[in-house]
Amino acid sequence: MTTIDSILGANNTTTSPASGGGIASDIMNVLNRLYGLFLEITQNPFIFALIEIAVILFASWLFTKIVDIIVSRLEYRAVITKVVGRKIRSIVNAATYIIALIAIVYSLTGITTLIIPIFIVLAAILFSMWEFFANIIGYYTILTGKMILQDVFIRIDRFEGKVKDITPMSIVLESLNGSIIRIPSRYVFSKIIEVPSRNIIAKLRITVEGIPVTHVTKLMERIRDLILTRTKRGNIPGMQVNMLLEEAGGNSATYTVSIVIPRTLKRVLSDLVNEVQIMLLSELSEYDVKIEYLGEEY
Repeated sequence: MTTIDSILGANNTTTSPASGGGIASDIMNVLNRLYGLFLEITQNPFIFALIEIAVILFASWLFTKIVDIIVSRLEYRAVITKVVGRKIRSIVNAATYIIALIAIVYSLTGITTLIIPIFIVLAAILFSMWEFFANIIGYYTILTGKMILQDVFIRIDRFEGKVKDITPMSIVLESLNGSIIRIPSRYVFSKIIEVPSRNIIAKLRITVEGIPVTHVTKLMERIRDLILTRTKRGNIPGMQVNMLLEEAGGNSATYTVSIVIPRTLKRVLSDLVNEVQIMLLSELSEYDVKIEYLGEEY
C-alpha cells in the first residue's frame, strides 16, 4: 500500500531517540494510517458517492448564499425592489438545486436519459418566468439608454400620461384624468414610444363685425387680456394666449386665438374653452361677434 513515506520519498536512515526520531516516527505512523483510511474511504463506492453529493449540495448552497448577498446589496441601494429581490432569489434557488439534482443523478448513474426529464422541468420553469426576465432587461435598458424620464409625458401603444415612476416590473403613468396606468417594462422592445409636446393647444376663430380698421390691433390685445384676466381658469400655471390676425377690412376682422395649457391639464380644457366663449360674447357685446372652435393640437 502507498504510504506517506513513499510519497515523500523518505529514505531508510534511522535517527537516534535523542534526536527526536521516536516522535517523528509516531507522527509518520499516524499520517500513514490517516492516508490509508482516506484511500479506503474514497475507494468505497457508497462513501465516495456520499462525498460527491455533499460537495455538490454544499457548492449549490454556497452559490445561493452569494446570490442572496448580492441581491440584498441591490435592495439596500434601491437598485431593485424587495418584491423583485424575492423573485430573483426564488428563481436562482430553484434553478441551482435543479442543476444540482441533475449533477447528482448523473454522478450516481452516469445515465444521461434520466437527466432529460429534469432539463424539461428546468426549461419549463425558466419559460414561465420569461416575462419577469424580459421586464428586468427592459428596466435596465430604460435606465442605461435614458429612453424614458420621470415627469415626461409619453404615449406607449394606446396609453398615454406623465411618467410617475419606473420600476423593474413596470412603467407607471398618470393619465390626463388622474388615473394610474402600469405598463410592463418589456414593452420598450415591442411598442412604439412617443414623446409628444408637453402642451395642448385649443384654437378659436373669432370674427368681429362693426369694428373700425384703426381698432383692429387694439381689439386683438383686448381679447388676449380678457382671456387671461376675466376667466376663472386664466391663472392656470403655464397658460399662454397667442393671437393672429387672419383678415381685416370693411369694418370686420378675423382672429385666430391659440390657448396653450400644459397637456396634463387637458381635463379642464373643455370647460376653459366654453368659459372663454361665453365671456368674450359678453365683454364684446358692442360688436357682432362670432366664435368658432377649431379643435385641439398637440
